[in-house]
Amino acid sequence: MNTLLQAIRSHCLSCCADQPRVGLPIAQTIGGLAATHPRSFGGEAAAKLLTSSFYQLSHDLETTRQELQRTQLDRKQACDKLSDLKTEVAVLREHVRGHPRENIIRNLCSTVGTGLIGIGVTLHDKNVEGIGYLTGLLGIGLLAFAWLYLYQRTAK
Repeated sequence: MNTLLQAIRSHCLSCCADQPRVGLPIAQTIGGLAATHPRSFGGEAAAKLLTSSFYQLSHDLETTRQELQRTQLDRKQACDKLSDLKTEVAVLREHVRGHPRENIIRNLCSTVGTGLIGIGVTLHDKNVEGIGYLTGLLGIGLLAFAWLYLYQRTAK
């Protein structure tokens, strides 16, 4: 039994001697009490063991806090990057929506539709009503297509 206590004492002394005595206030308080009144902790060996345990727990807590801060920083950086990527995706989607070829089709349909409506009205005025109505309806159809196509592309 004496040998076991001596082994624990030497281990505690070597652990405590290697590590600087910094940590939470409770660990410092336990260390001070153990140094001044070791009998109140069940003897010198128990006091050293308890002191070492508190310093180890204090060290573990500090390490965990540092890891948490690093993790939170990594999370914030990932959120910032995600936000930047979402913005980039939105810009690229808008570029795809406003592709010049699609604008050309929409503008061509609008222009030709308006022209056909004008020709249809002119033909109707010259008493060529059948072709006038057909030309006007075709113009209205092209204009409707251009407007609906524009509405459909901006709704996505």
